[in-house]
Amino acid sequence: MNLIAFNPGKPGKWRPQKLLLVMKITIALILFFVISANANIFAQKISLAERNAPLVEVLEKIRLQSGYDFVASTRLIEQSNRVSIHVNEVSLEEALKICFRNQRLTYKIQGKIVLIKEIKNTVKSLVSNAQEEITVKGNVADKTGPLPGVTVSLKSDKQKAVLTDASGSFKITVPKDGLLVFTSIGFKTLEVPINGRAVLDVFLEQETSGLSEVVVTGYGQKQTKVSLTGAISSISTKELKQSPVANISNALAGRIPGLVTAQRSGRPGSDASSLFIRGISTYTGNTAPLVVIDGLPRGDQNFGDIDPNEIESISILKDASSTSLYGIQGANGVILVTTKRGEDGSPTIQVNAQSALMKPGRFPKFLDSYNSGLLRNEAARNDGIAAVYTDRELQLFKDQTSPYLYPDVDWYKEMIRDYTPQRQVNLNVNGGTKAVKYFVSGSYLRQETNFKVADENIYGVKYKYDRYNFRSNIDVTLDKNTDLQLDLASRLENRTMPHADRNDNGYLFVVLSQMHNALTPVFNPDGSLASGNLRADFINPYGIITRNGYSDTNFSNTFGNVAATRKLDFITPGLKIKSLFSFETFGSIDFAQYQMPASFRYKGEDEITGKPIYVQHYAKTSLSQDGATNATRYNYFDVKLLYDRSFKSHNVSGLMLFNRNYRTITGDLPRVYQGLVGQLKYNYDQRYFFEFNAGYNGSENFPKGKRYGFFPAVSAGWLASAEPFMKDNKVFSYLKLRGSHGLVGNDNIGDGRYLFVSEFARSGGYTFGNNPTGVGGYSESRVGNTNITWEKATKSNIGVEAGFLKDQIRLTVDVFREHRKDILTGPNLIPDYFGIDAALSLNKGAVLNRGFEIEMKLNTNIGAVYLFSNLNYTFTKNKILEIDEPKLQYPWQTQIGLPVGYSLGYEALGFFQNQTEINNSPIQSFTTVIPGDLKYRDISGNGSIGPEDRIPIPTLNVPNQVFGASFGLSYKGIDLSVLLQGAMGGRQIYSDQIVYTYRDGIRPHHLDRWTPENPVNAKFPVLHGNESKNGNNFINSTFWVRKTDYLKIKNLELGYRLPSAWTRKVGTKTARIFVNAMNLYSWDHLKDINVDPESNVGGSFSGLSYPIQSIYNLGLTVNF
Repeated sequence: MNLIAFNPGKPGKWRPQKLLLVMKITIALILFFVISANANIFAQKISLAERNAPLVEVLEKIRLQSGYDFVASTRLIEQSNRVSIHVNEVSLEEALKICFRNQRLTYKIQGKIVLIKEIKNTVKSLVSNAQEEITVKGNVADKTGPLPGVTVSLKSDKQKAVLTDASGSFKITVPKDGLLVFTSIGFKTLEVPINGRAVLDVFLEQETSGLSEVVVTGYGQKQTKVSLTGAISSISTKELKQSPVANISNALAGRIPGLVTAQRSGRPGSDASSLFIRGISTYTGNTAPLVVIDGLPRGDQNFGDIDPNEIESISILKDASSTSLYGIQGANGVILVTTKRGEDGSPTIQVNAQSALMKPGRFPKFLDSYNSGLLRNEAARNDGIAAVYTDRELQLFKDQTSPYLYPDVDWYKEMIRDYTPQRQVNLNVNGGTKAVKYFVSGSYLRQETNFKVADENIYGVKYKYDRYNFRSNIDVTLDKNTDLQLDLASRLENRTMPHADRNDNGYLFVVLSQMHNALTPVFNPDGSLASGNLRADFINPYGIITRNGYSDTNFSNTFGNVAATRKLDFITPGLKIKSLFSFETFGSIDFAQYQMPASFRYKGEDEITGKPIYVQHYAKTSLSQDGATNATRYNYFDVKLLYDRSFKSHNVSGLMLFNRNYRTITGDLPRVYQGLVGQLKYNYDQRYFFEFNAGYNGSENFPKGKRYGFFPAVSAGWLASAEPFMKDNKVFSYLKLRGSHGLVGNDNIGDGRYLFVSEFARSGGYTFGNNPTGVGGYSESRVGNTNITWEKATKSNIGVEAGFLKDQIRLTVDVFREHRKDILTGPNLIPDYFGIDAALSLNKGAVLNRGFEIEMKLNTNIGAVYLFSNLNYTFTKNKILEIDEPKLQYPWQTQIGLPVGYSLGYEALGFFQNQTEINNSPIQSFTTVIPGDLKYRDISGNGSIGPEDRIPIPTLNVPNQVFGASFGLSYKGIDLSVLLQGAMGGRQIYSDQIVYTYRDGIRPHHLDRWTPENPVNAKFPVLHGNESKNGNNFINSTFWVRKTDYLKIKNLELGYRLPSAWTRKVGTKTARIFVNAMNLYSWDHLKDINVDPESNVGGSFSGLSYPIQSIYNLGLTVNF
């Protein structure tokens, strides 16, 4: 910039370059007096929005807008304080007053030059200095913790000012009766009288408008919220840390409009939530959003393993305007994760320590052996077969006088403990100088398993999940035009589990779901492992956990970023170039040992000898071992030109970028993306906003000539509340309208890679010769489609943002529409007689997805109490417009016009009440029907029930409505918050093991079966003792479709910030102690089968998974 800085140096040392500088200054002054003696400085208009920026950078932007040059000593500029300024169309004089009000500098405007010099003692300052002064120390915080970068100034002398450091601490020397002013962008200004106090702790309240909030957008760019024209929501680490979760994806539930979350499992190390942005818009392939971490598009979508203390913010990009920059990867939305960076100031050390107890959630329970036996006998009577148990045997189950032959074992109670520990600790350091800033973080997490008998394993291993996170983000200012960014992060994980739970296969819980109480005791009388009446292929669960082997898996992940930014003002002001190289490697080493444990069936005592009789079920095998390794590597490179410049009321910014993403996976060919990205933004007077985005991207997954696609999007916004005619309105304190429309793509369409290539595989071949001999051959296993391409999504979005009561209430409404076409579809139109039985994929499908989002925020004060709430609701509705299905004989079986996730089944009308009703109804020939069996509708009207009577019924449990409601308050050092989260519209048919009388398992909900005594209020069909008799009832029908709607107390936190008088005594700056909890309670429709409604998303067998946990946590955060 033309900031003509000079360094006076030491007396007696005169350098030629100094002479040259003085000559330049002299010439400039002469020109100034000759040419510009009567210039009017008040004609220049300045618009700026900077927070905690170096003075030199702010003056440079003023120079670009005003044309004025600045003359200053290098020493004074280097020692100046940072500046926070937010002005629109103000005079040069007004802008300079703000820039210099917290500086020990003054200025003088002479013509087109601004002279900057140090403030000298005047009579006024001498008088002020004559007053008694004291040094005041203190801390500044908000409801969530310390606040760095807050300006602390003396009201009577704005030149006396300091900034709080990274830990929110400050120190300032002022008159003992003075008045301190605390200011920071995004917070209300606070004035505090000193009254002779040497220690002041200050609590700032957030501004309710949020206009200065900075949001991260595509490719690491940042915008103020007021300038956004796309649909973007964000969340900060302060909110994420309120949930005591190991995987950060579980903390997003209910906090962001448009984001659907579903946690399927509570397994340590594998408990991430499935994420959907604005529901589902395709019926094949990938529905998950693209995850980008610090600029790197990741294939490892489980970003939740990042420690929350490392995260600055998470942004959710939802519409075409915000995602089109990612082209063929942006159709499902984008999640941007931005990690923390260092701040100018003395080092701040923060320690976070937490200790929690995890309580397993719901299990599908069984009835006790006695009551189960009663119902099994009833089922046998219904089918006219012999009773399963005699009265004597039932009594033995009931009184447990012979527990080895007539056991009553609650296997969940025996194998699963009530509470499991979880521990987390994090240490991070933040600080730096004007030249180098750093953020360094290290953390450790341990989760133990729910297995009660885990420590009784014979291998001497500890079943647990350990995770180590490390991150170092460094920013270096090489000179006034060049910045360097160096990031390094690593994650190490170790998971040790029983062999049966290897690779998350969940075999142990599949077994537990079928272990009814009467099957077997845990041990035999001689202490050997019991098998009782177990199936031949089942193992006693105690043996699975303790004697069946174990799996030890190590995961590693390393991530690095190197970025350089160079200003190109010598070409044109506001232009700069930035290049980023990023890499990531992650891999696993899996080692396992396996053996079969010895187990025996106890048959009682020999009637003659009295000796116990044992029949071996499994013989113990020797310990075998195996292992596997897997690795993935990402390389990403981009180079971009950035432009940002203001011309009075006009602001123009732009982006041109080339990128290339190269991924290699063990045992697979590399995957490559590359493309060009362009962006143009314009705003006039901070009222009218326009944005054009485009991606021209290619993937090697498609044939030559069809690998690249162009994905444009446009958006615009109007800040109506900034119009002159809105100044006197009494309703809106803020009003903005915005809209977007564009095209994005999805290349992750499933069904393999290189679908344009035909594949051949060995087949049976043919027979030849007089003596026919079979000769093997090859057949076409996949027919290549040379026209295959990516899915395309045309998205439109209209949004309204409004503020009421001086922005104490903020309302945001978005209405969206997405038309997805070219969905990958199987060729159902090709008749069998064509002889083509090889796989063939077509882009022949379309889905329409529509909906809306509402978010309302309330922030207010009642005296000293700060109150807040955040309500959000999302509704989505999709339907299939096109799918490659044959011409159906029965048109009611078409999927067209229905939502994604339907399958064919029968419409249940209730239960047959008597034989007369059976005789007068359409014939149901699945099996012999008796009163109490399910009755189905004859859709075809042909007098019998068959495949032609099936209709589409919902079987995919992805809710179409999600909502969240958070409430909280803070009073002095106490804060309290609660989050309610829920979903509606999900439907699911649960698995045989959970719902049916599967393999003689009788559950509590079977008590509500149909009987002649309970024909009206029955909720389950009549019981059958002969499994084949269930053929009528246990088939896909509307009777088994369950609502998975729920409302949960998702999160609750109570915190207390310790008084500084306490913390200083132990050498700390600030400290906060808190208790929080996760998944406290659920209102839903599934308590009868005792399944968590979230866990079943994605498949009927996932209800058998590791239970979702309730977490009760105690934590402490200390800043040094």
